[in-house]
Amino acid sequence: MGFISLLGNNVVGPFVHPSMQRKGIGKFLMDHAKALRGQLELGDFKSNRIGRDFRDRYGFEIVKKYVHESTGRPIFRMQLNET
Repeated sequence: MGFISLLGNNVVGPFVHPSMQRKGIGKFLMDHAKALRGQLELGDFKSNRIGRDFRDRYGFEIVKKYVHESTGRPIFRMQLNET
């Protein structure tokens, strides 16, 4: 179905199998991470439209933009907006 990995308050591996998306699993995983760690942060490639759409709906906001050294691809650093 899916899983989430945390390093402190940094979400480094939120994944939901495509056939299981839009069924509340991603929200469940993020809710669990938030309950464990409180304030959450993550980095996401700009090209990951599906993932970013979910995180936008969940309340993450872009706080920094930079380029990934190894790939040269743009990354958005995001933080959960608690308001």
